[in-house]
Amino acid sequence: MPKPSAASGSSVTAAATSGSTTVTWLGRQMRALGIGEVQIATCEKALIETEGFTSQEAFASLPSDEVDVAYLQSIVITGKGLTTQLISLHTKRHAQHLAATEAT
Repeated sequence: MPKPSAASGSSVTAAATSGSTTVTWLGRQMRALGIGEVQIATCEKALIETEGFTSQEAFASLPSDEVDVAYLQSIVITGKGLTTQLISLHTKRHAQHLAATEAT
């Protein structure tokens, strides 16, 4: 089965289906970082299904000081490596969000 194309634009929505596989904006980005499927599933459930970050834009708009280890652990995302990578991912996306907001 061919892999779905990885759209990196800011309009990436929560999920795009390819056959029977659902690919989320978060899963796509975490796979690119080499994060395992079990951790990806945990993060998708916590951030997309429970917290409602259905788009990269929604996640990126969250202030950086709100995405920290305590927050991630409170939504059942644990492990120093995983939390560090998610915080880094958010920091990059938040900076892009701010730059795009200032440009408009």
